[in-house]
Amino acid sequence: MPQSERKKEVQAKLSSELVSLVHHIELNRTGWWQLAVQRLTLLGLWLAPTGTTLDAHGIAITLTDQFGVEVGEALIREQLEMLGQTNNVVRLPSGEYKIAEAALGQLEEDLRAADALEHEAEARFRELVAERCPALATATIWQEFVDVFLLPLIKHLGANTYNLVTKTAFTQDAPFFQVLTDQFGKDNGPTLKQIAADFLDPGNATVRQFVLRLMNSYFFVQASSLDAKTVKALSANGTRFSAYIFVDTNFIFSLLGLHDNPADEAALTLLELVKKLSPEYKVKLYILPPTLDEATRVITQAQEAALKLRLPPSVIEVALETWTVSITQKFLKLAAASQRPIDAREYFGPFVKNLIAILRSKGVELFNQDLAPYKKRQDVIDDLLDRLRFEKNKYGSRSKPYEQLEHDCVLWHFVKDKRPVRTESPLETVYWIVTVDYRYLGFDAYLTRKAESAIPVCLHPAMLAQLLQFWVPRSVEFESALLSAMRLPLLFHEFDSNAEVVTIQILEALSRFENIGDLPKETVKTILVNDALRQRIAAEHDIKKQIELVREAVIEENRNVALRLKEADERAAALAQGQLLHGHASLSAVRRVASEADRAFRAGGVPGTAPTRL
Repeated sequence: MPQSERKKEVQAKLSSELVSLVHHIELNRTGWWQLAVQRLTLLGLWLAPTGTTLDAHGIAITLTDQFGVEVGEALIREQLEMLGQTNNVVRLPSGEYKIAEAALGQLEEDLRAADALEHEAEARFRELVAERCPALATATIWQEFVDVFLLPLIKHLGANTYNLVTKTAFTQDAPFFQVLTDQFGKDNGPTLKQIAADFLDPGNATVRQFVLRLMNSYFFVQASSLDAKTVKALSANGTRFSAYIFVDTNFIFSLLGLHDNPADEAALTLLELVKKLSPEYKVKLYILPPTLDEATRVITQAQEAALKLRLPPSVIEVALETWTVSITQKFLKLAAASQRPIDAREYFGPFVKNLIAILRSKGVELFNQDLAPYKKRQDVIDDLLDRLRFEKNKYGSRSKPYEQLEHDCVLWHFVKDKRPVRTESPLETVYWIVTVDYRYLGFDAYLTRKAESAIPVCLHPAMLAQLLQFWVPRSVEFESALLSAMRLPLLFHEFDSNAEVVTIQILEALSRFENIGDLPKETVKTILVNDALRQRIAAEHDIKKQIELVREAVIEENRNVALRLKEADERAAALAQGQLLHGHASLSAVRRVASEADRAFRAGGVPGTAPTRL
């Protein structure tokens, strides 16, 4: 391809901020910032029209036009002098510059490598599309996916990293769920969301390198305007980074593997990332007593539920399909797959009795401080009441229980109080909360704005991984941690202890019915997801009344199935009568409708009046 056409193609990509041309630069290396600006300066020269040269002013204009970032001319002149000393650029008598032949060859080799990497990533994406959703396998599907999903996600993370280190506006949204559905239709959106999650596979080296190159490129474009003080704070020979990172309950369950959740992978890879830090950087994960108590309470609750449930395999199978994220679900799944009975006390007992020791073996220490006084503080109470109102208005029956919201508020205020009143940089705040709970992240954003602060208290694992990259050597572990955290929003299902309690109560009530194993699977599923029943069960604490509510729901479902069966029978009879009157009755047609009626019965017929064992 002629060089002029090649430049035109690259410029089109750069204008959409697909900046895959910045060479792999490790942020934990001294001089990364200077090297990034030099690469941008070389790109500015390379993008000049063929046969022309540029001075610092011309390069600055090119970088603004192509990257949307303003780099000072004085800074560019400084980089040009350094590039000249290393024979990467040649200064002409006119005062303008051109790229030296050796540097030009290296730059174009980097461009070819970036192109090859993108083609490999595209091939992997198209392979997933062809396998999961062939109807979407159009010529433009890759570029549409990159433009509407991947680049906005990368820009979001890159912008937040920049904003975090420069103490400017910060957002903690769960971005880009809806864009896939909006772009590709309601029917295809969920499938493409799963394809996107599978594409962002931490185990795929090609995808890891492609995404990380894009992410670093976007960050470097922004970082070119960092001030010297911030750069020094981020450099390996600047401020020695330290952090006390407090984990929330969801993170703990992921770390322990107590529920099946994509967050488990993110938690484990983040832990490995922290372990990779040099001993001179003091970064520790901690759990506070209220979080420990909450985790113990939920695990104990799951143990008690598992001991009570006596369900046939058919009902357990439906329950496992219906649950999203649940500690009890994980136990039932293991029990169903086991060749021998598993005692709930044997499974949950170690976590209940030795949770501190288990967490310590995972790298999480107890920060043993009494937080009870926070429950009486007026500012904490006010924020808790605000959160209760918000949860009730937005989530209704799905709102978090009081105890969980109180825990969140107390933890947030404690960590906020541990920070200095004023800091020059977020790197000096030291105290953080890491959480995969987007509701908690949203609450943090609200309180941060309320406190007129630009520095959040809570960080998503993706943001923490981004922050740590200034001190962690680039490695497969780092890339895996970052990619795991990036795809987490696509897969994450929030653990809702309140919803788990209601599901267990319905299953416990069903277990009191005789011949429960005869209940069709579709009926069990309908009962478990019945919103009206779930709301009534949540408000009722008497087990006998809960059983009666479930019995009424079963009878109502039985009536609905009987009605569907009657309608199917009537359609079959009408069809048979009509065809006989016309003298050409179709036996196969009658059998087809009769078969439909039979399927309706088998799918929903229920022994609705079965007695219960109280």
